[in-house]
Amino acid sequence: MVPDSVHVALVLQALKAGPQPLSAIAGSTFKFYSDTDAYRCAQVGLSTLVHRGCASGPDHRGMYSLTVHGLAMLERPSPGPATSRTPPRQQPSLFSPAPSVAPTSQTAGSPPAQLVHPPCTPPAAPMPALPPEGRRLFAVLESHKGAAAAITAPALAEAAGLWPDMTPANRGTRVREMLSLHQDDWPWPIVGDVDGYYRPATAAEITHCCANYRSRALLILRRLRTVRRKAMAAGFVHCGHDRFADPTPA
Repeated sequence: MVPDSVHVALVLQALKAGPQPLSAIAGSTFKFYSDTDAYRCAQVGLSTLVHRGCASGPDHRGMYSLTVHGLAMLERPSPGPATSRTPPRQQPSLFSPAPSVAPTSQTAGSPPAQLVHPPCTPPAAPMPALPPEGRRLFAVLESHKGAAAAITAPALAEAAGLWPDMTPANRGTRVREMLSLHQDDWPWPIVGDVDGYYRPATAAEITHCCANYRSRALLILRRLRTVRRKAMAAGFVHCGHDRFADPTPA
């Protein structure tokens, strides 16, 4: 399994070419993955870069681009070869792990040494790593708790004051894209049905939502198997990872 840090690095390099939408990054940077895995890897990379301030987006066109901090990470030179026995001091990197804490020294006859821990502060209240548009949606959805308080996607955009120059249908599409892209960043689950989106207030609402999503996922998988089977029966060559080649001419 490729670690997520590799996906982040690949997305960072892809954005070096200029602003791109999520679909373009998934299709070019992760073109050898399945469509589902490519979308997930691109989504993980973009969310991480936006959270760390290395990228911004999506804008009104759905494009992501590098920030000044992201460009600086790309332009940072790699350490040259060492000229002495002392190893070169490594520069902090975007993906560098936190330094480990070494135990204190111990002399003969002294009690066991204790680990030295840095002072810690109480954790702050959880706040999702979201772009400005996501934070405004977050503020509106906080008050829509329970199925009875569901709000439609266009109404959610209007309440948040987002994309006023778009038609209601297009605003609804942007809301659904934002909720899907940042589904892992919300501090509580967000579910949707025919009435709109809301925060589930009871276990029954969560159970109903999970059953609904499971049913839809199984239906999509059945459709996928049918399309794959019919395509091979029609002569298309299955190349793996749900990619096909045209039939060989007779």
